Amino acid sequence: MEKEPHHPGYLGCQDIYYVSSIKSIGRIYVQASIDTLLQSSFCKILGSKKYYYKN
Repeated sequence: MEKEPHHPGYLGCQDIYYVSSIKSIGRIYVQASIDTLLQSSFCKILGSKKYYYKN
């Protein structure tokens, strides 16, 4: 299925990846987001993913 984006922010992809663990901090995650129309990306380093995922 192919979806054509109409404007910036209309169609994007997002995920959170486990990167590593640091003794004093704990687990480290990266949140990545991609806008398909602008072909731009954004990433953020997180100390915990519990506030970003709803179970």
